[in-house]
Amino acid sequence: MATRSILACAAAACALGLGPGLALPTPAGAEVVAWRATGTVSSLQGTAGLLPLPATPGDSFVIDFSYDDTAADESAFADRGSYPLLSLVVTVDGQGLEYAGPGVGVGHISIQANAVDPNLWGASACLPTCSNVTTYDQARINFFFPPATIPSDALTPPPDPTGATVQFGLFSRTPSDEAFVIASLISVPAPGADASALAALAALGAVACSATARRRPGR
Repeated sequence: MATRSILACAAAACALGLGPGLALPTPAGAEVVAWRATGTVSSLQGTAGLLPLPATPGDSFVIDFSYDDTAADESAFADRGSYPLLSLVVTVDGQGLEYAGPGVGVGHISIQANAVDPNLWGASACLPTCSNVTTYDQARINFFFPPATIPSDALTPPPDPTGATVQFGLFSRTPSDEAFVIASLISVPAPGADASALAALAALGAVACSATARRRPGR
């Protein structure tokens, strides 16, 4: 498995209850690709008590997500791709919550390309799901671009965010209320980082997983 998969294996193994360092099985020829988006909480809006993770402006904010780079497009629409995530974990000020993983939540990478307005590359996940429900919690990192910026809806790594409108944070809603965590993106490191750096990230991911928060009673 390539160097860039170290963090994915740690996060996914944790989600499966296997512990860090154990490989996640994938189809022959597939590769689990992992990315870590880091930033800082800028503001909270709405009713903060709806959020499944406490947050305060200035807190560190991290989204770790992974996917199979051979995943099939689940969208039937031209220039609109939808690919399943294997995992997505949010960590705010050291406290983690699994938004997508085996038996937990639903997550996708969404890509809008060519003439679709706007173009989009985004990774998001919802508890329990984003579809046909009135109460859910969502984590997301989205890059919006002008039309014709992204040439294809094929599954690709996150694009260079230069010139993009970035949506990075959390969203929770009920039938009568909603809340947002808005974060400022600092970096989405390329997976060409060396093995020692990724091993350090994997260790941090394992710590976050070990302290992963579960749903609050009544949510």
